[in-house]
Amino acid sequence: MRMRTVAGALALLLVLAIAGGIAYIKSIDPNQYKGYIVQQAKAATGRDLKLEGPISLAIGWSPALVVEGASFSNASWGTRPEMARLRRLEVEVELWPLLSRDIRLKRLVLVGPDILLETDRQGRGNWMFGEPGAGGGAGGGLPAGLSVSLRLEDGLVTYRDGQTGEVQKLAIERMTTRAEGLEAPVTLDLKGAYMDLPLRAKGKVGALGRILGSGGTFPLDIQASLAGVEAQVKGEIGNLQKMSGVRLAVSASAASLAALKPIAGEMAASLGKLSFSAEVKGGPDIFQADNLKLALGGTDLAGKAGVNLKGAKPLITAELASKRAVLADFLGAPEGGKAAGGGQKKSAARKGKVFPNDPLPLDALGLLDADVRYTAGEVVAPGATLREVAARLVLRGGKLSVQPFTAKVAGGEAAGGLSLDAGTKAAAAGMKVKGLELGALLKEAGHRDWVSGRADLAVDLKGRGASVAAIMASLNGETKFVMANGRASTAGLDYAIGGFTQVLGTLLSKGTDKVALNCAVSDFLVRDGVATSRALVVDSEFSTIAGEGKIDLGRETLDMKVTPRPKSATLNLSVPVNIQGTLANPKVRPDELAVARRLGGIAGIFIFPPAAIAGLGDLGSADNPCLKLMAAPGQPPAKQPTSAAGKAAEELKKGVEGIGQGLKGLFGR
Repeated sequence: MRMRTVAGALALLLVLAIAGGIAYIKSIDPNQYKGYIVQQAKAATGRDLKLEGPISLAIGWSPALVVEGASFSNASWGTRPEMARLRRLEVEVELWPLLSRDIRLKRLVLVGPDILLETDRQGRGNWMFGEPGAGGGAGGGLPAGLSVSLRLEDGLVTYRDGQTGEVQKLAIERMTTRAEGLEAPVTLDLKGAYMDLPLRAKGKVGALGRILGSGGTFPLDIQASLAGVEAQVKGEIGNLQKMSGVRLAVSASAASLAALKPIAGEMAASLGKLSFSAEVKGGPDIFQADNLKLALGGTDLAGKAGVNLKGAKPLITAELASKRAVLADFLGAPEGGKAAGGGQKKSAARKGKVFPNDPLPLDALGLLDADVRYTAGEVVAPGATLREVAARLVLRGGKLSVQPFTAKVAGGEAAGGLSLDAGTKAAAAGMKVKGLELGALLKEAGHRDWVSGRADLAVDLKGRGASVAAIMASLNGETKFVMANGRASTAGLDYAIGGFTQVLGTLLSKGTDKVALNCAVSDFLVRDGVATSRALVVDSEFSTIAGEGKIDLGRETLDMKVTPRPKSATLNLSVPVNIQGTLANPKVRPDELAVARRLGGIAGIFIFPPAAIAGLGDLGSADNPCLKLMAAPGQPPAKQPTSAAGKAAEELKKGVEGIGQGLKGLFGR
């Protein structure tokens, strides 16, 4: 009896002690510790913590602390006073594990967090605090048994780039995470919206201790969905703090990118199906993507790429190959529609001008260096389809070079290169094409094949300027073109340039639609933006036409003359045609006062420099009929009655208005 009485008394004393302890704790007002909490936060971070609302404490087997309204100050240079605002914080821990320093958060709820992450113009983040006091390092003093269960509701995370001004927002409808201990993986489940696009993410990441700086491998296995784009990241990071030892498998897929239009622009809506995968490794300064595979719309890409961050600017290297690439998918909408990238307008020329004066984005060439090798079986470009493409792009110190560049186009072979210097604003382009089939080229460009025949051409031009207009006004170099054994359709040419049916029907044929073109050659010398003809000849089965004059690319003016020489007395034309005006508004007029010329051969109409003849001979075949005509002594033309010139002039006048409008449209393209 006595032992039972003693045990009962002890139990009663224990109950009274616990009850008294609970009563005492309940009598404590946690709000009196606000000042201490604020002071400790200031000492640890150098920032101000404001506890604006009341703090309440609930005592039981799972003690709970509730804070109503809190904010944390931003960096002094920040765009708003607070870095973070919180409507409500609820913390509930399990009592018995707490006695052994095993903190088990039964419930941690953040309601209405509004967090702003931003950088200044130097790239410093507002999350970079002052040096904490002793013991304030990451993970210092945390119990090994720490367990965290977090629920976040109605949150907003905003990131603002102080260097670009770009703002990104993540709205969190709900997010739950759980970790059973410092060395246990953290599970994640998130539902929200990124830039107003629906977002879901779930998976597992490395242990909380790794995040807090305890070291060790940090695994990742995350699946995410953004506006219909499914993505996955799986692998590990050897050292999270140093971002070294990265080994990640990254993939993404989507049936369509149309839903990404608000953030990717108009172009995304038309790109079609997406499939992407790569193996990323390296760090912290060098990253490599191997086994890279991309299929987007009608374009595929495979190979490897890397980035080196050790230098003053990033260096990108890549070896890439495509079976097929459709450039039009990435160049935006055609003229008249909205351009890619959120409806930005196409660069416009000045009023009454053809070449745009908008500044070229040359500064972008100085942002990084690059060395990229690229090959493709087929590249569908605006106006032509290139096959067996090979190119090397090198960007160093703001100087861009594409050299060499080789491809097959319309049955011909092209080789050349280009360069662009952001510092001196100098541009250069050189290209030779052998065996180009003009009819095939026109068809690939979506036009009627109004002319056919094999042609060779060469372009060697250099210019300087911050805009297309400035570069054109400063061009120096030459262009050459040689064609033989072709055919032309006057009706087809009339479709391309209105009014030529009547004129060419007189110049080249006897009114027939189809006419044989024996040859055509042109040679222009370009000096300080002015292209001057050294040779310009077209020879058909019925007549030979020679031209001369200048095209001022800076002023955008034309001053050309075309003079025909009929091969038959029945062909009622010997009237020169003047082409003048501007590129945007050319004027074509017959020389009504000219009489029928009775000069020798075509060499009697114009004197062609021997150097021009030799240069064209190097480009094309030496037996080209036009080259022979240019070098041959004059032959008497067929005799024509004087009335023929007047009749020809009348016929020419009928086509002049249409030609002018047609040329205006042609240059305007």
